[in-house]
Amino acid sequence: MVGKAKKVPTVNAKARALLSQLDDARSLGLVLAATRLCSDIAGLAEVDRETQERLEEQAELRRSLFAQLDQAVMAQDTQQVRKLYARVNAKAAYERTEEEDAIVSRAADHFADQARATQESIMAKVAAERAAADAITRVVNILKNLNQGRYRNMREQVETLVRYGEVAGKRVTVQQI
Repeated sequence: MVGKAKKVPTVNAKARALLSQLDDARSLGLVLAATRLCSDIAGLAEVDRETQERLEEQAELRRSLFAQLDQAVMAQDTQQVRKLYARVNAKAAYERTEEEDAIVSRAADHFADQARATQESIMAKVAAERAAADAITRVVNILKNLNQGRYRNMREQVETLVRYGEVAGKRVTVQQI
């Protein structure tokens, strides 16, 4: 029995099929599959001009994405960095160049700096609130003691009261006095 010879797809047909699979993998966020398909496409010899143009287009999109991320980091635009960082990790997480790795590293450093600044700001607010709470307690105690006539040196107590009153600010309520 003589079998039929299988049709072997041309290089261009293989490339188009792989490009279609690549588009699907990227749209679904399948980074490993997309990376493997890029390698497979690059390994094909003698691809036609259309296929080569699509590959170049994909490479340009990748360069543009990293350039946008780098620009957002330089501009300290945290919202844009967050958006682009997610896209970079979804679409170009593997086989990065040293330059691409450096851009991603700067973006991660940006997030760390933002987190550190936020933490320092929160800590400063907490410290201010603690100082104000302490000042309120002291103001209330001084006022009670002044009201009861417990001090001989009123001037010193009034100066202390003014100093703590400035720290306590508007946080002292009538009910506390």
